[in-house]
Amino acid sequence: MQETEVLIIGGGPVGLALALDLRSRGVDCLVLEAGDSRIRHPRVGTVGPGPWS
Repeated sequence: MQETEVLIIGGGPVGLALALDLRSRGVDCLVLEAGDSRIRHPRVGTVGPGPWS
């Protein structure tokens, strides 16, 4: 049994950003993710450096 102030369901970009923000504010949180943490194919293909880099 584990206690936490905030339980975040989902370790996607929003869940992880929320966890980082809460941790920086001193709030205890736990992130639960259903995946096995292996990435077979990226879901987002349009994020990356622009033509200016």
